[in-house]
Amino acid sequence: MTDSAVTLSIHDNIASICINRPERKNAMSQAMWLRLYELLCEVEQDPEVRVVVLTGSGGCFSAGADIKEFAGFASDSEALKASNAQIMQTQLKLEMLNRPTIAMVEGACVGGGCGLALACDMRVAAESAFFAITPAKLGLLYSHRDTRRLLALVGPSKTKELLFTGQRLSAQAALACGFINKLATTDDVQTVTDELAATIAANSQSAIRGIKTMLAGLEGVTDLSESEYLTLFDDAFSSADCEEGLAAFLDKRAAKFTWG
Repeated sequence: MTDSAVTLSIHDNIASICINRPERKNAMSQAMWLRLYELLCEVEQDPEVRVVVLTGSGGCFSAGADIKEFAGFASDSEALKASNAQIMQTQLKLEMLNRPTIAMVEGACVGGGCGLALACDMRVAAESAFFAITPAKLGLLYSHRDTRRLLALVGPSKTKELLFTGQRLSAQAALACGFINKLATTDDVQTVTDELAATIAANSQSAIRGIKTMLAGLEGVTDLSESEYLTLFDDAFSSADCEEGLAAFLDKRAAKFTWG
């Protein structure tokens, strides 16, 4: 069941990872978190992949962690710690992936599902999408990493509102507060996502990797020194992609960047 519940397809340098458990609103079991981690490791090593899109099947992104499975861990502290560790490892892998990532959200994006969307670099939502972060309704906390990602997107006041109330956030409200990047109709969300992914894939991948590294340091995810920031910046000027980009600009043609 696990392999079919999280699937991978690659087309035109875009990797699409789909959470495929529609009968449970794509709730994530521990095995599914592990499978997602494995697929992220796989695409990270694939030179053909330039962008990763994460989505859910059946008109739903993800209802979050499998609460039935989670409840079974209540009396087993070690199993609970292992489950939490796997979830955080997978989300961190998604956040730190050396490829740009896009969450394409339809329908429910709740709890751990929001955690996945937050760990992506960008989020495109259909008008049918709604978001809710509900640990306070279960007597739980959102992890410090999830909270940091949310805080970076919407600021402290909105973060407190979402966490304290656990109330739904509509797709329109999510766009207004900066939770998502783009809003599309249900009919157009795939097209809008594909266009965004294709635009990113056409750009310099070495530049995008450098941007992700720099942003991770500035956001406090990693610890970079001033000299490391300057090295990232200076090295770009002597890269093959910079040479190609400048030549293409002068020749008035599209650049042909290579992965490397």
